[in-house]
Amino acid sequence: MIVVKAHYQPEGDYPMRRDKELAEEILRTLVLDEHWHMDMRMLVERLKDKAAESAVRYHAVLLQDVGLVKVDQGVIRLTSAGQDRAENSDKLDPMATWAALGS
Repeated sequence: MIVVKAHYQPEGDYPMRRDKELAEEILRTLVLDEHWHMDMRMLVERLKDKAAESAVRYHAVLLQDVGLVKVDQGVIRLTSAGQDRAENSDKLDPMATWAALGS
């Protein structure tokens, strides 16, 4: 029996390109929020000039897969690792492994 972990792939955007800059922008947006979390729709709205809704949602799932955010019931929450990544971009890149996700 083969088990394949499925990643969110929005319709019409195959294959979705992984964009490190968009991922970092998502983290920065959450860090700037007073409570380190927001409704996913609000995040999409804030980033609408930078990326399509499908790209923002796809990258949120990728960030969750590497433990930088938690997505639950339409709310995206920044983890302490995500906060560190957003605030200390000059340190070693914990997201270096995310490019291999889904491979």
